[in-house]
Parts: sequence; C-alpha cells; structure tokens
Amino acid sequence: GCRRIVTGALAHIDRFYATRRTENIRGETIPVTASPISGDEGRALLQLAIENGVRRSLEIGFSFGMSTSHLLVANHVVGGEGHTAIDPFQLSDYYQGAGLKNIYNQNLGSRFGWIAGLSNVVLPSLLERGQRFDLVFIDGSHLFSDTFIDAYYAYQLTPVGGLIVFDDKYLAAVRTVMNILRTNFGCVDYPYHRAKDFGVMVKTDKSRLDWTKFDTEFAPFSVAT
Repeated sequence: GCRRIVTGALAHIDRFYATRRTENIRGETIPVTASPISGDEGRALLQLAIENGVRRSLEIGFSFGMSTSHLLVANHVVGGEGHTAIDPFQLSDYYQGAGLKNIYNQNLGSRFGWIAGLSNVVLPSLLERGQRFDLVFIDGSHLFSDTFIDAYYAYQLTPVGGLIVFDDKYLAAVRTVMNILRTNFGCVDYPYHRAKDFGVMVKTDKSRLDWTKFDTEFAPFSVAT
C-alpha cells in the first residue's frame, strides 16, 4: 500500500545520494552531477508539503528527479491529486532521462506528469486551462527574467494561502524576484528555515495588482546584489 511505496521511494532516494550514481532511461548507470537539490533540502521540501497538506504541486525544473521524488512522496502521504514537472531538457544528453527513470523505479509514476516544454510557454497554458496548485517549486533557469516569469505565473496558479518555493535564494536574481513578490504581489515569507537555500513565500490577498489603479499600484523594491 501507500506505506510500502513511501518507504521504498525514500530508500531509493537515500541510495541516490549515498552513491551519487543513477540510471538513465536505458537502464545504464551514470554519474550524478552537482545539479540535484541536496538530500537535506529534499527532506525539507517533503516536510513542507506534508505540513501544509499540499494536494497538487508543480515544479519548474526536473533534473535527476530528486525534488520531484520528495514532492511525490508527500503527495502519497497526504492522499493528494498529483505532481507535475516542467522541463524541456529531461531527455537531453545531460540528463538522459534519469529523472523519469528514478520516478518509475520508485513506483511513483501513477501520480506524476511531465511536460517537456519551456516554462514561459507551458505556464500560461496551464493558467488558461484553469489549473491550480497548492505549491509551486521554482528551480529552472536562474536568470532574473526567467525567474520572474516563473514567479509571476506561479502567483497566478496558486490560491490564497498557496506556497511559492524558490531554490538557490543566495542568487541575487532570485532574491530580487522575492522582493518584488513582497512589495507588489503581497506575498509574505513563510516562517520556514529548514533549508537555508530555499525561499518560501505565501500568497495573500493583499496584492497591488488592480489594473484600474495602474497609476498608483506600484511599490519600489530593492535589487539584491
């Protein structure tokens, strides 16, 4: 049942981090690069999703599937509706489908959806189809422009009280986007400190996004350096 799947998946995840090796889509063993989130960050993400009863989650960036794995485990624990990952590079020579292989080796595939597209194209289409997610994890391109676009649509795709989670908040681009969400989108910081490189924000109903007041609906924000 659920407990067996969760226990097996966590054991598979632990082996991944212990050996730093994984299988590609063809079943061949390949080395793991520095790309995945750390094991501690994965457990922090898992705990965050469980504590907040996250039933539907979305992720930008798939990589070797470790953040995906943790969010899928959380989905099993809370009896959720599934997790979706957006990444156009999963079958590239760099990742070789390793993320997909990990998900299915962990028996987590029944709750998983992968969209092989660029987030700036996929996210608007999800919004147009009326999709909503309790948690969005942003760990794709870390350029300022891409991170802002991801965050803009993450805000649209989450309900009030939903979580927007940034990886690599030590980057100035990521911290600047978080500042914009605080000052103009009304998001607040989640009191969450288990993973120092995560920035966790909560959507509120206090945004400054009323287009009928476009001349005043702006608050200056600080640019991180």
